[in-house]
Amino acid sequence: MSTGLDVTPWPQPADLSPLWRARRDDARSRDALVRHFLPYARMQAARLFAGRPGDELDFGDYFQFASVALTEAVDSYDPSREARFETYAAYRIRGAVLDGVASMSERQRQIATTREVRQARLKALLRGPGGPGGDESGEAPRAATPFPRAARSTVWPRPAWDWRSA
Repeated sequence: MSTGLDVTPWPQPADLSPLWRARRDDARSRDALVRHFLPYARMQAARLFAGRPGDELDFGDYFQFASVALTEAVDSYDPSREARFETYAAYRIRGAVLDGVASMSERQRQIATTREVRQARLKALLRGPGGPGGDESGEAPRAATPFPRAARSTVWPRPAWDWRSA
């Protein structure tokens, strides 16, 4: 019973083996392999983009991470291990995209926090000493931190059963 669905994950040309053999010495062979599998990398990036938790990054970022991972996968793939390239590349692409998204998301949060702290310091400096929010000593108020002072301390509160107190 045929369902009419093609179960082949990605179309393969009849013979990629000359390109795989020549890719280390010939940049054109390497580029041909990357161009051939670029739609596959785009599909992997689209799958990850569809399941993203937030809207911090656009599809171009996902596709860029996937393209770099595809190039690295083409460079490091060993056809003699008899594993399909698509299987090998899928793991490399997924890992690189998820790592890239995590680092970009964390970086975006760091940039936003740094910008907020700088703006708070600038406002405090512009108010000057003795102004609203400043005290008579001439010191500008400290910028608000995302955590209360008690939460920033390294050992707070110390439990009564702590091994250091014995």
